[in-house]
Amino acid sequence: MVGGRRAMNDARSRTTETPDSAVLAATDCPDGIAGVASGVVDADEQRWERELLLAVFDACRDPPATRREALKAAKAVELLVGHRRTRNPFVADEASAPSPERKRRLLLAGDSLLALAFETIGTLSVGPPVVAECFEVTALAARESARERRGDVFDAIVAEFAAELGSVLGGARERRRKQHRRCGRAIGAAMASGGSRRDRPSREWEAVRRVVGSLEDTRLRTELAAFVDRHATD
Repeated sequence: MVGGRRAMNDARSRTTETPDSAVLAATDCPDGIAGVASGVVDADEQRWERELLLAVFDACRDPPATRREALKAAKAVELLVGHRRTRNPFVADEASAPSPERKRRLLLAGDSLLALAFETIGTLSVGPPVVAECFEVTALAARESARERRGDVFDAIVAEFAAELGSVLGGARERRRKQHRRCGRAIGAAMASGGSRRDRPSREWEAVRRVVGSLEDTRLRTELAAFVDRHATD
């Protein structure tokens, strides 16, 4: 039984690490910008947004969605992140600004990624009310991220978005969803506080640990504590 459980966990880990959002961008975006779209989705090869969504989803006891659908929703999060990356050069200074042709390709790629994020949500095999809630959460995240110029705040928005999508697909009630959003926001702020794990200030993760430690739900507290342990500075 132990060996079977380990095999299941290994399979889960491999599934989680599959860069299928970049593959989706490459195959579904129009020719000429598919390479740009795929590149910005998989720019840093980090999957912490997906990992966060799945941690919240896994903590829910009777989810209306399957884990496969949660993974699909995680693609939408990564596509939205890719969309943001296509806009980053436009807030750069003149010296590092892209050429007019590069700007055109980035804009088109970003529009395709945003549309693909919503399309991905629309293909979720769950009840219409759940899909409608996922659309609402995605639309809110897209609106907030479009107005936000600061990258650190954007990371907090994305983390909140990922946590709430996992919460919706997990069937959490509003009170629990509010806690999930709060945790996501704190985690996103910590992830944005440094360029790499060793650079991230420990005080940011201490704040996250306090938020996670205050959770009443033991399963969620365990899942998110494990997430923090994987990403926080030692």
